[in-house]
Amino acid sequence: MRIGQSVGIQPLRWGLWAIQRHGSRTNAAEALGTLGDLRAVAPLIAALGDADAQVREVVATALGSLGDGRAIQPLHALLADPVSAVTRQATQALAQLKGSV
Repeated sequence: MRIGQSVGIQPLRWGLWAIQRHGSRTNAAEALGTLGDLRAVAPLIAALGDADAQVREVVATALGSLGDGRAIQPLHALLADPVSAVTRQATQALAQLKGSV
């Protein structure tokens, strides 16, 4: 099985919301970005609203890695995040997207 095959994406999507432990949500977001499956864009965009700043930061990284233009507007909104690490990562992700779109 190759990375990016759809077989592994559903459990990772579920992990973004169903698993309440901080590390599991960040790990799920990171894995979704690494898989490269564009079906992960919508659940990742939804996860930009997570209460945990580190989760938002990792989600921004994942969206930048996926290179899908649907993430541009939600990442722009993240530039107003009160946590500077999140805004820095949103800026980097936007730069990645502008280079790939």
